[in-house]
Amino acid sequence: MSASARSSRSRWSDVARFSVSGLDTVTAAFDHLADVSDEDKLRVLRAGGEILKAAFQKTLETLFQQHSGDLAASPEVEEKTGEGGGYVLIAPKGKHSRSSAGKRRPKHKGTYTGDNAEIAFILEYGTDRIDARHWMEQTVKEQGDAVAAAMEAEWSKVLDEYGF
Repeated sequence: MSASARSSRSRWSDVARFSVSGLDTVTAAFDHLADVSDEDKLRVLRAGGEILKAAFQKTLETLFQQHSGDLAASPEVEEKTGEGGGYVLIAPKGKHSRSSAGKRRPKHKGTYTGDNAEIAFILEYGTDRIDARHWMEQTVKEQGDAVAAAMEAEWSKVLDEYGF
């Protein structure tokens, strides 16, 4: 190997040299984060879910002023847990007050009465006779920052409780 090649190699090895100190504390912090309970994780998700639930209710009351009644009051935050972790589902629940079985009845021609989730779906995506309103999609877009802020604030509380 020539002297210039050795000189070139030593210059590059100096450029690539680095050292790290304090990595043990970062590793320990990540180990503690792994110990955050599923209930605390759900607390964070619940905080965002409650913001979105209130926004859904307000949107329903605003868009469908005359007919919102049961539908506007129906969104609920439902928590789900499983193998892959947990999540929250914000969706209208319950039957619409004019519905006894959630099915179209022949004597009420042209009037559909079902459960609140089905009515919300129809209002979101439309039918061949009802235009799509995309009220859920719009509400989620509009409230994204507020939901994230609520979840971030709750996450900060959780981290404080764990000593971070």
